[in-house]
Amino acid sequence: MAPERTPARRPDSPGGSGSGGDPWSAFGYLVAGVLLYGGIGWGLDHWLGTRWLVAVGVIAGAALGTYQTWARFRLPEETPTQQDPGSTAPEQSTTGDAQASSPHPTDDQTQ
Repeated sequence: MAPERTPARRPDSPGGSGSGGDPWSAFGYLVAGVLLYGGIGWGLDHWLGTRWLVAVGVIAGAALGTYQTWARFRLPEETPTQQDPGSTAPEQSTTGDAQASSPHPTDDQTQ
């Protein structure tokens, strides 16, 4: 009996660490949104006897599918890097006065 082989994880899979995306996934989000919400609108049209809810459902599905695609494939935000504790660069104070928080004393501070 041959050992089972598990497929390698793709970088764009939900558990992967890559930021790339599969264009077919984006297409799937858009089509699924239009079909799902268009179908809900069609069902409500038949139930309520109207003719305009299918159009609202298709537009809402396209908008939500676009949002889902953006949320899934957007680039991660960059986090600000923290200053190294051993760094000698002056820190910014809340008042904006760099001299007040400088680690090196000035002539005024040494007297």
